[in-house]
Amino acid sequence: MILLIDENGTNQGMVKYADAKRRASAAELDLVQVSKKGVNPQVFKIVDKGKIAYKQSKQKKPAKTMVKEHRIRPNIGGHDLTVKEKACRKHLAKGHTAKIVLTIRGRERFTGDPKKSLNDLLLRLEDVGISSPTKQDRNKVIATVRPK
Repeated sequence: MILLIDENGTNQGMVKYADAKRRASAAELDLVQVSKKGVNPQVFKIVDKGKIAYKQSKQKKPAKTMVKEHRIRPNIGGHDLTVKEKACRKHLAKGHTAKIVLTIRGRERFTGDPKKSLNDLLLRLEDVGISSPTKQDRNKVIATVRPK
């Protein structure tokens, strides 16, 4: 004997499992167990499984994190670096990952410390994000900062 709830949500009381299965097939719907196994009496409901699956697929899914790229140069001005910092902070606050790319051209490689502007920006972003070790690829130095 099981406790049956019909497609309208009304309690039909205690019925035999075979009778409940027959009612579900007559209504061209499915018989779904609502209660956990081992609970006495077991509760079954007559529903459309396709409709339930559709509703579950349409439920809000967690947002995907995006990687936002910010490009800087070794001889970037102080104010420009501040603008890049604000943009990175904004993206990190939204939960996105910031990818900072330092592009080094020609003689910039040999004049002073080309990574100084990148290191300065990473220090400024220390309070809002966690930076990974920098990777160097020919004329580019790449650092990724993810939110804390």
